[in-house]
Amino acid sequence: MYNFVNPFASWNAMNMSSEQVLKHFISPYAFLGITENEIISDTQAIILSGVRGCGKTMLMKQFSYNVRKLISNTESYYEHVKEDKYLGIYFRLDDDRLYSLASFNLKNSSNSEYNIFTHIFELSIFKEYIEVMTIFLDEEKNKISEVEIVKELLSLFSSKERPDISNIDDLLDFVIQEINYVFDFKSSKAIDINDEIKFEPKCGLICNGQLINGFVRAKILEKIDLGETRILLFIDSFEEFSKEQQKVINTMMRFSNASSVFLRIGMRPYGFKTLETINNEEVKLGREFRPIEFNNPLVFKEAEYLKFCKEIAHQRLSSTEMFKKHDIINILGESESLVNEAKKIVKNGKRHIEAYLKKINKKFRIELDIDKVSYLKDDNPLIEMICLRLLLAGKSKEFVEKALNDHKANIKSEESKKFANDYNNKYKLSFVFVLCSIYKKEKKEYYGFKDYCLLSSGIVGQFVRLCCITFNLASFKGREDLIEGKISSEIQTEAAYVMSREEMDYINSIPEFGRKLSIFIKNIGSAFRALHSEIETRYPETNLFSKTTLLPENEKLLETALRWSLIIKKPNSQNINGKVEDIFLLNRIFAPNYKISCRTRGGFNPVVVDDNYFNNDYKDPKVFKNTEDNYLTENTLFNLG
Repeated sequence: MYNFVNPFASWNAMNMSSEQVLKHFISPYAFLGITENEIISDTQAIILSGVRGCGKTMLMKQFSYNVRKLISNTESYYEHVKEDKYLGIYFRLDDDRLYSLASFNLKNSSNSEYNIFTHIFELSIFKEYIEVMTIFLDEEKNKISEVEIVKELLSLFSSKERPDISNIDDLLDFVIQEINYVFDFKSSKAIDINDEIKFEPKCGLICNGQLINGFVRAKILEKIDLGETRILLFIDSFEEFSKEQQKVINTMMRFSNASSVFLRIGMRPYGFKTLETINNEEVKLGREFRPIEFNNPLVFKEAEYLKFCKEIAHQRLSSTEMFKKHDIINILGESESLVNEAKKIVKNGKRHIEAYLKKINKKFRIELDIDKVSYLKDDNPLIEMICLRLLLAGKSKEFVEKALNDHKANIKSEESKKFANDYNNKYKLSFVFVLCSIYKKEKKEYYGFKDYCLLSSGIVGQFVRLCCITFNLASFKGREDLIEGKISSEIQTEAAYVMSREEMDYINSIPEFGRKLSIFIKNIGSAFRALHSEIETRYPETNLFSKTTLLPENEKLLETALRWSLIIKKPNSQNINGKVEDIFLLNRIFAPNYKISCRTRGGFNPVVVDDNYFNNDYKDPKVFKNTEDNYLTENTLFNLG
């Protein structure tokens, strides 16, 4: 018997150790639009843009020296750098520390935020340089002189503030103390009533690349036979930087070619607060930086994304004793069985037939009853639904009966062609949602490997998190099956609903806009849910929307929703009624909360976001007026969330 260890437990790269990053990293380049070599060799800054959980941090950390030095057990990191010809430094400050620096105010000091942030930034990167040099010294004691290295590193400080240090460990301790001093000072200053505490770092106020670029200019790497080594600086969570802090990095980006320190910046969509530098110039796309977007690989490269998720799952499973012989597709199943789900919903009931007949009789002013449509009775409720929809669309009894019989007999005819196309390509899944409404089914099922990939919306962190919740639930509710490498559809569905609710609750915690964004997502989801329950299925599986011109405050809310991956913008615009429009989709992880499809279907639909969608409990008349005379109206739809 094995002890249960959830193979998907470490899902947030921000909190992963270097060992975990190395262990769990799977190459995303097949759908990313950039190669590993380009990230290493491009002389422009590269902006890695993507929503929360898409893999930016994992990718950037993978290039950092902390991870690269773990790659080979036989080769020294020094030799590894010599072969790779690059040195990767990863930088990220916790959000609270960034905010703390942004509120730093020194009296009688111009541009104090520039200076204080630059001070911390320079010291933080310099600390990483020192730690790399300690690795080299440990590995190459007979080839590298510690005295000479320390001398060169100390030369980067001005002579006035240069500390009296003779070994590299003491220098590292000194720099760490200087970093901590800034935040200790900030805490002390908060309770300094008489303004007696002065900002007096021992190393002085460091600006303008004195340490970061000075390291390159001093040719320290050349002195240890690493002269061809490029320095790649990976800066994460750039969207959290204040406007003034971004100006510091933009300035560095503007002059990166001259400094030979090349920037790779990770941020969420709309992460730039400014393109200005501290000299009031601007960085420009194509000149100073190249954008690479992680967003929505499911749109154009679904097969590559599914393969990526499968590889991630395989790596996770094979790393644990309990699951190393199992495959994720065998555990979850490849995809859902819509016919079985429809049968479980209907349970030999007739309500779906009665609902359609009511609509047909009202529309055509006739009096059909169940006995008169007995020819469409089938063990598969979805077959019955196709027949009923054809009748509702105006097809004759003879057409429908022939279409059904030819389909069953595998006879090629125009009628059977129409039947098969509607069943296989258009409405099969849509009818399951309609059945859920008619039979007041509390939950639409979401299970199977493909559903889990689709629910993740192409955001790999969501896929891993969803698997994590599923395995945890299975360890309590289906442990015997789990040991055998199986998780039931019921447990998978419950996990999907748990994560969907968690993501809905998370919206309220978004700084400043949480409540308004929660209202917006609720209104969008409710509109999609109403359309999914529509018996006519005029807009099958709708989860796309366009927008009108919005008020500035609502445009800002929309951008915030994109930045926090509540909605996702499709890469290409679409022609709608002769007008080219941007198209957005609701993050599919919300699908269980609103009982809507986790697939994305093309075509026109009536959901066009205007300013009303940001008001509480808005019901779009373009959506709900078309569904109010359905078998179930908007007021009887089960739990719109």
